Amino acid sequence: MKLTLCASAVFLALTCLSQIAGQPAPGPLKHITTAPLNGARGGATLGAMSIEREVSYPSIVHLNGAVEIRTNGFILRADKADYDERTGEVEASGTVKVTPYPPLK
Repeated sequence: MKLTLCASAVFLALTCLSQIAGQPAPGPLKHITTAPLNGARGGATLGAMSIEREVSYPSIVHLNGAVEIRTNGFILRADKADYDERTGEVEASGTVKVTPYPPLK
């Protein structure tokens, strides 16, 4: 017997399992876009389950859960990352994968 699940059924199942495990239910990813500073090249688009940043700009942006950072040249995916808006430097942890963007031909 073949079982087909739609996206809403999968989300519902994950929500129920996370509540049983005492963890917060997964929600939609949050996104922010950073601007380049002082003529620096590009900014970045940041996405994660949780995003925290300081009030001042530029600052360090803390990303947690299903992290995706898109910038001119690469896409970084990780479990956790800190993005420095001043320098564009990323400190990532957990499972980390970096791929060229746009893809190399």
